[in-house]
Amino acid sequence: MFERQPVPDWAGCPIERFRTSDLEEVRARLLSLLPSIVNIEPLSSDFLCDIDTLRLGGVTLIRGLGVARRLTRGQNDDWAVVASLDARVSVDFGAMQLVTDRSYAILCPPSRADCVFEAGEFLWARIDGAALKATVETIFGEEAWATVRREPRLMPFARCHFARLASAAFAAFSTPIHEPRAVPRLMALYDELMLAETAALVAGPTTQSSRLPNRAVERAIAFMEAHYGEEIGSAQVAAAAGASVRMLQYAFRTALDTTPTAFLKTIRLDKAREALSRPGCEESVTEVALACGFNHLGEFSRAYARRFGEAPSETRRRRG
Repeated sequence: MFERQPVPDWAGCPIERFRTSDLEEVRARLLSLLPSIVNIEPLSSDFLCDIDTLRLGGVTLIRGLGVARRLTRGQNDDWAVVASLDARVSVDFGAMQLVTDRSYAILCPPSRADCVFEAGEFLWARIDGAALKATVETIFGEEAWATVRREPRLMPFARCHFARLASAAFAAFSTPIHEPRAVPRLMALYDELMLAETAALVAGPTTQSSRLPNRAVERAIAFMEAHYGEEIGSAQVAAAAGASVRMLQYAFRTALDTTPTAFLKTIRLDKAREALSRPGCEESVTEVALACGFNHLGEFSRAYARRFGEAPSETRRRRG
């Protein structure tokens, strides 16, 4: 899944490579990146650590090569995704031990754990607890945080979007980006997507919180219902929902398997049909389309026919 890239050497590259055989340097480096780590112990006398780090914001990614080692994680507020990319990894949580190979990643809640990696390439992602809490509350509502799943679990790599996003993030910054302003925007994008993916894992449909209403989606739909006839865009809907555009898109996909734009079009089409079916309606098809937020009559007619199986004019003729 991950391909080792040459050391990026372009100005402004956010990937930092660290290579040393000095255990104390490794400890200092990892402790600065992963405050939850309380001890690092090599399981071989021939110690070498070669890691790439990518600090995105709420998510910090560490990809590395090295000899067998044990990392002890203390009690903390951070979550983690741990994987060995070409060897076995085991994580002992005291009451539970998970052992996996490269086919799986392990989602670690905030708890003490001993992680043992065999020699080879590994991935460790630190997810800031406060950032994850804010993301869960934005997507699923403030009540959802109290019901998140806090037990460790295995995640198949084939269905682990987080691992694919981590791979894509490293790949994106391994080649030069010639527009400097694009770098922080791209970092923020990957950070937000990985936080949203983790939020779905801990508070998504397989948990008790799936029975809670999705507050961001509710607020967005209420805004659409009130303003469907106006020229509103994704940014306005997201602002009304109290979420970013990308976060709201993820929330709609998780809750309704659609997008905010598609949902708004459905509302507009339903409102148009309601108006065209109303007895005594004196507005023309064009007037109804414009009143429901459609500025292109041809597009409106095609979308209407796809949804209802007839042209808007047919509905108008049958209204009684």
